[in-house]
Amino acid sequence: MHGPGSDVYKAETEAMWSQAAWLRPSAVFVPSSPQQLTDAVPMMARNNVPFSIRSGGHMPVPGHASVDGDGVLIGTTRLTGLRLVPLPNEFEVPYLAAGAAHTWKDIYEYLAPHDLTAVGGRVLGVGSSLILGGGISFLSGKYGFAANNVVNFEVLLASGEIVSANHRSHPDLFWALKGGSNNFGIVLRYDIKVYAEEKVWGGAVTWGPEHTQAALGAQTEFMSRKTGPNDPIAAIMSNMEIDASGTLTTGAMLVSSEHDTRSMERFKEIPALFSNLSHQKFLSLVAPTSVYSARDKRTLFRSTSLKIGNRTMDLVHDCLVATTKRILANVRCSVGTGVQPITTSLLEASRSSGGDALDLDPGKGAFSVILLYAYWERPEDDAILGTWARQLEAVIDQQALAEGLHHPFKFLNDAGVGQSPFETYGYGKSLPRLREISKRYDPDQVFQRLVPGFKLQ
Repeated sequence: MHGPGSDVYKAETEAMWSQAAWLRPSAVFVPSSPQQLTDAVPMMARNNVPFSIRSGGHMPVPGHASVDGDGVLIGTTRLTGLRLVPLPNEFEVPYLAAGAAHTWKDIYEYLAPHDLTAVGGRVLGVGSSLILGGGISFLSGKYGFAANNVVNFEVLLASGEIVSANHRSHPDLFWALKGGSNNFGIVLRYDIKVYAEEKVWGGAVTWGPEHTQAALGAQTEFMSRKTGPNDPIAAIMSNMEIDASGTLTTGAMLVSSEHDTRSMERFKEIPALFSNLSHQKFLSLVAPTSVYSARDKRTLFRSTSLKIGNRTMDLVHDCLVATTKRILANVRCSVGTGVQPITTSLLEASRSSGGDALDLDPGKGAFSVILLYAYWERPEDDAILGTWARQLEAVIDQQALAEGLHHPFKFLNDAGVGQSPFETYGYGKSLPRLREISKRYDPDQVFQRLVPGFKLQ
């Protein structure tokens, strides 16, 4: 255990990307092996000691990956280890055994010399625990959510027992962990399918304010396409941001097959402020995203979703601009929205690989998850930025309902304070099953009572 004042305590408590999540637990515990946790977790449970589990530190909700006051922060920093497991093996696919400490940067860079990749985070600094919220990848259109590409979880239960959860052993827990967050145990290792590294066309592009409507139109056309290029790799992660001066810029990460870029033609036609679009390997494509993991700001996320239609992008844009002008006129910050299409091919791939707790039906069609985000520096602005995020979500949802574009799903990896993503899983059907599984593996409800985060109760 490490107490306040130690170098380890400082490093672990400040590993959160958002300074708003830099809390002051009574102690920090950084186990060097899973066995050190088998005694510690039952001991904390017996003594009703709150404890949190932090992986890559990407979770910006204060108190979800750390604790304040009495309680222990468990940092997975030393639970490392990367090992390729080729065929033949019990899961009948080649996979990577990855310790819980690793970021997607670690994983992609380990796999690249083998000409392999995995279905994981689009931002390199994000931790492997992205899987526990589902996880959207640039390769998800072909292979499903990141969670659907795990063949086995090694999990420490509240009792101190370590179990393997896969389609043969503890299949109910296996299903629940694919989206169920930290409600069942501490994942010590992820066994992740690996694939031949994709050669793609893509990169990052930014457009100035004078090209906002053209960029929104190109994104609408991409998301709405019903015919034309059949490219399961084609993906966009779009962004609209209003900076501290009030200037709005639009940008995106674009990805398509190396040999078929027809789905990106509209984007190519728009004059760009910045672009590194090119033919490149997947690792080169995501390498610049390391800049997003700076720890020099306070951050918040909030999630909502919209059906895809001709008004989807304009609705998000109009609500962002109006709400920001109304609430944040005198606040120094950067705020924005990220629109991430959830395609029917993604949902079909997720179901064909065994399904998950999110349980989204491809028959109901494609939609987009909408990330609302903010960056700022002054703690005294926390409350007003929280108000902005809640009101922007409410305005988007209200307008979407009026226009027939509302979608109920809340994406856990983008969710914020007070949101309840599990209520939206399976259109309301997953939560009772998740609660049953929680009680089966954690009868004393340690991970509901003592561990912060998005809970099932």
